[in-house]
Amino acid sequence: MLFKGSVPTGNIYIKRNLSVTEFKDLEIMKRYNFIKTDRLSLIVGILLLVQVGAVAQTTITSSDITLSGTITPMSVAWNPTYSRYYASSGGSVLSPITTFSSSGTLIATTTHNFDNRGLWYNSSNGKLEGTNYDNGYLGYYPLDGTGTPSGDVVVTATGFPGPQSQLGGIRNFNNGEILFYSGSTFFSRYSSNGVLQGTVNITIPNGVTFNATHMIYTGISGQEVGFYDYTNKQVYLYSISGGSYSYYYTLPASAPANNSYGFAYANGRFFLSSDGTWYGYPTTATAPTNPTSVTATYSTICNGSSTQLTASGAVGTVYWYTGSCGGASVTTGNPVTVSPTTNTTYYAQNYNNSQFSAGCASIAIIVNPRPTVADLQATGTGIKWYLSSSGGTALATTTLLVNNTHYWASQTINGVESTNRFEVVVSITNP
Repeated sequence: MLFKGSVPTGNIYIKRNLSVTEFKDLEIMKRYNFIKTDRLSLIVGILLLVQVGAVAQTTITSSDITLSGTITPMSVAWNPTYSRYYASSGGSVLSPITTFSSSGTLIATTTHNFDNRGLWYNSSNGKLEGTNYDNGYLGYYPLDGTGTPSGDVVVTATGFPGPQSQLGGIRNFNNGEILFYSGSTFFSRYSSNGVLQGTVNITIPNGVTFNATHMIYTGISGQEVGFYDYTNKQVYLYSISGGSYSYYYTLPASAPANNSYGFAYANGRFFLSSDGTWYGYPTTATAPTNPTSVTATYSTICNGSSTQLTASGAVGTVYWYTGSCGGASVTTGNPVTVSPTTNTTYYAQNYNNSQFSAGCASIAIIVNPRPTVADLQATGTGIKWYLSSSGGTALATTTLLVNNTHYWASQTINGVESTNRFEVVVSITNP
């Protein structure tokens, strides 16, 4: 019987192509820290080692981006619309938000009357959101036209920050809940208006000590939430339903050992802070492919009408934009219904494994002017149109027509208007 592989568990290793017969040699057994035992026990021990080492893991050798110039670091968020990183600080309501380019260049440092603890970018509404210390507020940082925070935080809900005043909340973007971790064997789930929804138990491996104030949400299927083991420099990922960890990443020995604060996940990277600098460690999560095309129920519509857009080749969540790929956010989902008032090109982008596809698929929707009373035609002299069969005020020729609406026409001869009116029903259809 042959056992293959090389699976580390503590200081015991299974040697590649090492047979049970070889293990019967006392010297080999001593070398691999096995005491003398019978054949059956030895086989069981080897099988247990293989089972323990079955959880996949990845080693990250170095960081690939730094965000320098922050103070009392709390969290990091990524804005895909403007390709901006945001790093939050805590300690007082004057603690700043620091904005960086995608390459880590400092863009701005701004204050917002908010003592931040948790931070994230909500792509569903285009807002940079966060939780604060002690007062229990959830709010968003207004962004200017360049994606830079500007002005005081707008509070949208109270009842946070969860189990303890220092915790950094993080949003589950699949259902909008805010998650908190306090260093125990569970994390807490809160609704977006601050109501506790319950707790989720997690099994912490022996010898592991997690950062006690911050957890992360990745959105990766089966590995949605994560915790930082600051003792061993490892990030453990768990299913959103809890239980045992499903994956782990080993960071380099030089990674910061933050037992609280300074741990985040953004743009496919784990972020850890030290001495005013955030270090981003890239994961190996694969970005989704681009949507292949977009179709519409009507590619030409009248102003005031709607059309349904469907992205083919959708992976994960589809984000819709106008202006450009990753431009002005419209909505998420597939299919979606839109009602443009002018000619508009819509762009669809896939989002999965906490990453966006490299490109978009697009479609142009042509919007024709909505018909008016001037477009109604009747044979007669001095035609006037009304919304009733008698009485009322004649409609201006510029009045927009309404679908499935009754209109009545009169005629005027020698200054005398007819008392009987001719009825028509308007039906507006897309070309």
